[in-house]
Amino acid sequence: MASGDKAASGDKAMRRDVEELLSSREHWRREPSSSPGMPSQWCLLSGPEIELSVTVDRGAIVVYVMDANTEIFFDDVAALTAWLDADEALFLERPSMAAELFDDLLKGRIHEWGRQGLRPG
Repeated sequence: MASGDKAASGDKAMRRDVEELLSSREHWRREPSSSPGMPSQWCLLSGPEIELSVTVDRGAIVVYVMDANTEIFFDDVAALTAWLDADEALFLERPSMAAELFDDLLKGRIHEWGRQGLRPG
């Protein structure tokens, strides 16, 4: 078996393992890829916002953290599971930016759009 074929079959098995893990967890759903020919990705939703996405690429599990615009790589599903068990709740507890902005506006911390914390004259 050529190395490309071995990597592709390894990715396929890893995708099955990721699917088995994430399909049983609350707030996760599978999303189609925006690139033709690419596999779908799993997304963690907090309300309407996607917080994390998970894909498998070249023998690694890749978690993309939307707000931080960064990727975290895992060698196997066990490592991903340990990370999610420890950190997944952090992404679900944060209020959305719109909710924070609305809360600031209601509490008087924003008096004019574009100027936070300023009081008139």
